[in-house]
Amino acid sequence: MNIRNLKYLIEIERSGSLSAAAQKLYISQSYLSRVVHDTEQEYHLTVFTRDRRGLTLTEGGRLFLEMAKELVNQADEFENTVRQNRPVSTLRIVSSPSSYSVAAFTKMLREMPEQSLRYSYKEKNAAGVIDAVYNHRADLGVIFLKDIHAPGNAEFFKGRHIEYKKAFSTSLHILLRRGHPLFDKPGFTLEDLYEYNMVVLQNSSGVALNGIADGFYNSYSLPDLVDFDRFRQVVRITDRSILHDVLRDTDYIALGNQLSGQPMPALGIRILPFPFPAAVQDMGQFNHSLYYIYLKDRPLPPAAQTYIRYLCSLNGENKEP
Repeated sequence: MNIRNLKYLIEIERSGSLSAAAQKLYISQSYLSRVVHDTEQEYHLTVFTRDRRGLTLTEGGRLFLEMAKELVNQADEFENTVRQNRPVSTLRIVSSPSSYSVAAFTKMLREMPEQSLRYSYKEKNAAGVIDAVYNHRADLGVIFLKDIHAPGNAEFFKGRHIEYKKAFSTSLHILLRRGHPLFDKPGFTLEDLYEYNMVVLQNSSGVALNGIADGFYNSYSLPDLVDFDRFRQVVRITDRSILHDVLRDTDYIALGNQLSGQPMPALGIRILPFPFPAAVQDMGQFNHSLYYIYLKDRPLPPAAQTYIRYLCSLNGENKEP
């Protein structure tokens, strides 16, 4: 593994051609071409396809360079840390889209403004979170999973030597802006929801990984409860910040995993309990829990213990990991 060559390949992608990259790197184009060839031979893949229009990144090459960028960043951080010769706190978190996991992260950062640290926080769907933890690209994962799948989930993680612990449980709620008309309508029912438009947060790659469903409420996860065809407008997005903007600025509503009685005032969003029809006798089947996961054979960084404590405390309970 040659970090310098990885940097060369990253610059080729950034520049869009061998000639442009060679000029920026102050090396010959022929030498840079040899680096590409040798790398492709070493890893038995094609990073770029070549035609008269130039270089095009392959799907395999895209994944290779994504991991290469992580390795280069880690190598740079390692070098800087060694040169500085001072203790540095490190932590890599990958989470399903969740205001709770972000709140715990920002709270942790506020508590240690003077500490030297190298943290990263990324959002992925459940499959991406599990993959990052399993393949050592994250120290800690945070995911929403359905409570009714808990036995199968436990077996799934056990087979992959992943520790799987619950932070807290949530239930189905309606998310909407402060001052929304539904707040002035006591005893509203499911039928009343269809008077408004719906914004749906969903992942980009389906809803399940080997039977483990993402914690997203949409037409796939609620087919027997909510008739999405009855909403006049349904907007599907994959970015949580856009969801918040739509809810704050319109009368759209959304469905989400929420702790009962805990609004999100900092986001300008309020919550209401979902109006289950009388025919639904087991409302718990729609509950989700927030879990944190990590590899059993790898010790957690000290900062991860701090993050877990903040995450669990969002439920009003100071649980120790």
